[in-house]
Amino acid sequence: MLKVLLLFMAATAQLSLSQIRFPKDEGRHPDAKIEMWNIYGHLRDDSGAQIGIMASFFTGKYLFIRGNATIIVFTDEKQKTHLSDYEFFLPLFSSVEHTEEKLAEQYGESFLTKTADGIYKLSLAVGGYEVKLDFVSEKETMFSKKNSAQPSGNNTSGYLLPRLEAKGNINTGDGTSKKVVGSVSFDHRWSASMEEDHDVFILQLSDTTDLYLFFRHAENGQGPLSGSFVNIAYVDNQHVDLSEYKVDILGWWTKPGTTRKYPKGWLLTIPSQNISLTLQPTFFDQEISMMGVTSWAGTVSVNGKVAEKNVTGKGWAALHGYK
Repeated sequence: MLKVLLLFMAATAQLSLSQIRFPKDEGRHPDAKIEMWNIYGHLRDDSGAQIGIMASFFTGKYLFIRGNATIIVFTDEKQKTHLSDYEFFLPLFSSVEHTEEKLAEQYGESFLTKTADGIYKLSLAVGGYEVKLDFVSEKETMFSKKNSAQPSGNNTSGYLLPRLEAKGNINTGDGTSKKVVGSVSFDHRWSASMEEDHDVFILQLSDTTDLYLFFRHAENGQGPLSGSFVNIAYVDNQHVDLSEYKVDILGWWTKPGTTRKYPKGWLLTIPSQNISLTLQPTFFDQEISMMGVTSWAGTVSVNGKVAEKNVTGKGWAALHGYK
């Protein structure tokens, strides 16, 4: 079950805008074998400390068992700390409530809802970590209008809210509650399958351009392979959907004490949009290991150009399939 969960954390969107309806598609899809609501954020507390956050609600079927899970990841760029934990909710042994046709997910004491006036409310408790955030969308929803032609033939559907204003409180395990503000992205996916060898980047740039990049690759990182795409949302909510881009890996990092290697940086070029960006992990050791299954999920910094103008930025990356 955990491997299915980690592989799905950033699956590719394939339905067109006309096939997704709100508020119906914000809630649970009972026919989907796998579904996930992901929050990727960049927060700061009263002291000015920068804190990255990833929070996920997962439901899925593995063999004949349907299970649910919550995941939390915190990063601190300055201290170079990466904290993570998860909790499984198995049928008959835990309380999970799924809601159809509106967003109202309840996993034990944790919940993710959307109010009638459009405010998203997240309350998540995993291990010794806690998150309570309200966030409101600042930009229109991003959809992928391209069919990414997965070899399995099974479509994955979803949408992304690229930039939302967030505020609330977090406890990173030290027993204290910190007030935080910042920006988050909200990603909702439902599917019957996923690709193992893929990376996802969710980037917020200083000129308010936002990018969602799905990068299918071979085990040695070569790509992008068929099914890769990038969605771009500009400042005026103009959305661009593309399958033509290039990713060059800028060296490799090996997890100390292991043979597991991950890229130590990327050069992303999108010629049709005159975009050239260098992406680098804020620090290398942001690997997740749960029950013997590993992946990399952490924050990245961005520098480069959009339409000949210098930009900086921040983002999250989820890396899968590197041996």
